[in-house]
Amino acid sequence: MNPADYDAWYDSERGRWIGETEYRLLVHELAPRPGDRTLDVGCGTGWFARRLAHDLPGPVTGLDLNADSLSFAAKRDTTSSHVQADARRLPFADNAFARLQPCASSTTGRSHSRRSSGSHAGGLP
Repeated sequence: MNPADYDAWYDSERGRWIGETEYRLLVHELAPRPGDRTLDVGCGTGWFARRLAHDLPGPVTGLDLNADSLSFAAKRDTTSSHVQADARRLPFADNAFARLQPCASSTTGRSHSRRSSGSHAGGLP
């Protein structure tokens, strides 16, 4: 599926309901503070990163391995920064972000505060 078609799913009735529900859970779990930097791992087309960049009081970076999805995301969101990289080898210094949002797992309603080196806060696996 191309990035535009994937992103358009969020405009469907079901996609809008799921996206909005996940987004509300996400923002609640992130509990952002002014100035926090948020990393959206697996941002894909940037649907969540766009919303986060608009609503949160700090900068947002979207990270994904797929160049086509990142290009789409960057064209739709000039506020966030976008980085092509493997989530298993994050190209950021330790503690570069206050909040990590793995949007692929946002349906669990869990977001994580995590050091970008790969160590987890709060005993998360």
